[in-house]
Amino acid sequence: MKNKIKKVDCLWFYVDNLEKGIEFYWKKMWLKLKWRWKNDAGFELWNSEAELVIQTKKKQEVDLSVDDVIESVKEFKKIWAKIIVEPFDINIWKCAVIGDLWWNTFTILDNSKWLYKTDKKWNILWLQ
Repeated sequence: MKNKIKKVDCLWFYVDNLEKGIEFYWKKMWLKLKWRWKNDAGFELWNSEAELVIQTKKKQEVDLSVDDVIESVKEFKKIWAKIIVEPFDINIWKCAVIGDLWWNTFTILDNSKWLYKTDKKWNILWLQ
């Protein structure tokens, strides 16, 4: 497969209150707050490039990084993976939702085109 899964990009966890979630993961779990945006906040994981993202809109999710979402989806189709959600635009580039033969699902994304710029309180100011 040319467009290999490169790494875990992030783990998404649901919280019912973003401020309480930030307080818990920052003050109790000792994770460094990296960014925040509307209903989401991202934390650095120790000794990892992956992020833990808390959010108030959806449930748990695993995001895996690939070089090119569109090409990866074509290759996943060739190996009989289930494409649950075709590639779509997100604020950092593109992603898609894939299912394996056992109905495990994961999101693939290509975030190589964008970086967040944050202020001193970790609020996202703009995407670069």
